[in-house]
Amino acid sequence: MSLDAVKFDVIRVWYRKERRKLIGEIILHRYVGQPMKAYIDSYIERVIPEKDQKAFLKNVMEDLEYMDPCRIVGLGVTEIELEEWMKKYRSQI
Repeated sequence: MSLDAVKFDVIRVWYRKERRKLIGEIILHRYVGQPMKAYIDSYIERVIPEKDQKAFLKNVMEDLEYMDPCRIVGLGVTEIELEEWMKKYRSQI
């Protein structure tokens, strides 16, 4: 397999710590809908360099969309906290 065949998301790797922190806070505070969007936008403006913000936002939204108990390692949340957030998040879709 060549390097060209493997898609490597540099932004996902560079900002792993920041992404996990943000997602963990969203779940802990049970942000969904407009409050979640506002929180994400504010965090990104404060923490992520402008040139990387769009890609970082895409990664965060993908992670939130596909969140499940297997993905909570390193987020600082429990399965119960995740389940409560997921119920609220899914009801907004």
